[in-house]
Amino acid sequence: FISCPFKRTGIKTDFKVCVDGNCKASYDGTVDNTNPDETGNFYVGWNYWYGYSESYFDEFKIYHYAKSNDEIFNDYQAYVEI
Repeated sequence: FISCPFKRTGIKTDFKVCVDGNCKASYDGTVDNTNPDETGNFYVGWNYWYGYSESYFDEFKIYHYAKSNDEIFNDYQAYVEI
């Protein structure tokens, strides 16, 4: 179970990776060239420099806000109880 909350601040986007409901307390990565790109398009699994990803997604969800660490942990708990 992997979750990657992104938080946009100006032209930069901060992010962190959470694994099995465990997240770091703060955002530890920054991306300058964020989605949507200059054309307004949003891509998942595609990058202008590297092309298409060879990743597989079981479920993919986009929220209109950055989920808190507690929300991500609760989502993970609900996922493993299924």
